[in-house]
Amino acid sequence: MQDQITKNTIDKVREVLRKTLPRLMQGMLDKMDDALFDYSDRAETEKQHTAYMDAMRNLRKGRKTLQQQFEHKCLEAYTKFWSQSGEKTGKQKDDDAPKIDLSGEGFSLIDDADLEENLAVTVMISKAESSYEGALFSIEQRFEALGAKDISNINNPIAPKTLADAFEDSLEAVELDLDLKIVLYKLFDKEVLGFIGGMYDEINHLLGKQGVLPNLAARGRRNPVSPAVQRARSREAAEAGDDDSQLAYEEESSYVQAEIFNTLQQLMQVRRPAGTQIPRYGPSGAPLPAVASSELLNALSQIQHSAPMPVVGGDSQLITEQPDVKNALMSELQINRTAATRTIGEAEDDTIDVIAMLFEFILEDRNLSDSMKALISRLQIPMLKVAILDKTFFSQKAHPARRLLNNLAQAAIGWVETEDRGKDTLYGQIERIVGRILTEFGNDPDLFAELNEDFD
Repeated sequence: MQDQITKNTIDKVREVLRKTLPRLMQGMLDKMDDALFDYSDRAETEKQHTAYMDAMRNLRKGRKTLQQQFEHKCLEAYTKFWSQSGEKTGKQKDDDAPKIDLSGEGFSLIDDADLEENLAVTVMISKAESSYEGALFSIEQRFEALGAKDISNINNPIAPKTLADAFEDSLEAVELDLDLKIVLYKLFDKEVLGFIGGMYDEINHLLGKQGVLPNLAARGRRNPVSPAVQRARSREAAEAGDDDSQLAYEEESSYVQAEIFNTLQQLMQVRRPAGTQIPRYGPSGAPLPAVASSELLNALSQIQHSAPMPVVGGDSQLITEQPDVKNALMSELQINRTAATRTIGEAEDDTIDVIAMLFEFILEDRNLSDSMKALISRLQIPMLKVAILDKTFFSQKAHPARRLLNNLAQAAIGWVETEDRGKDTLYGQIERIVGRILTEFGNDPDLFAELNEDFD
């Protein structure tokens, strides 16, 4: 009876692998064309450009095979591991390792290309093992409770090494030069190994629910889930219900988003002091034309890039004051309150005030030091741009920009002025993220998701 329970648990973990690994690969392969296009555009020679374009065509043809090979090899390693009670399942077993000929005839140094490829694979494995050390430790403990022997990152059938080895083997089905393989390894590192932590969390949760060391404490934070996996789960949830229910859900979400922003607008009308409104009508009483959103965003970008980073040891009273974004924006757009010829749209005007209120709340938090307030306050312009570009910023708690802002503010609580400010400290990491946003953010909110994942 116990053996049957163990087998069912092992099979359920296998089902998680069967569902998740193809989705992670799908996410990677969806980014493949864009990556190769980018590299081809930056190619220094026509030969390199042609090579990238040819590789893109070949990979499109071999995409299905590559994905199937990867899934097959991963599941095969998992099945083999349990059938052999934890015997090594990595690419190279002790008993079948290649014999080195030292006679002088067959001996040669490892090829430079092979060395570079092996180095690329080793580095990404090492990085993933370090990132998911806590989750992997819990899985190893639970696998041992199920009967696995001497399990480690070397023979764990779902460890980064096993997945990376499976991908490396799968690439043999496609003829690629070394530099193109390196491109794919980078993609695999970012889109597959970068998100397997979410799969590890799911497996640990499953094993705990199945009664395998249910009281084992989690080590470290929960890991992010791949957008490709999230999309697949959303499709499954939608397919589980009928079309009318899904349509009603989408309409309700749209309605809620609109209602939230309308409510915020009404609150701002009440809160806004008299005499601070932007003029809406000209001398003749005719409505003034509104500045185009594109021009408004360009003006905000100019202010964003000219905003100085706070100076350590400077006057904290000066650097923690709420910036007057609206006046700076009107100055950049050359809008005169007394003789205006155009105006800022009401929705954009309200958005400016809502974001200002949000940062006012942050800057009034007594748990944040002045230096941390100064850093976080520099994000007001970028957050304003996001809110103008995407009104779901206000209604979606999981919006990437909101999540990053919340995480930075929460992490900064309790930090004191006397702490170290080196680049690898909490202060240094927040300073680096704020600096990247100020210099790199244009109109693509994906940067916030990337930085939030990095900060986590």
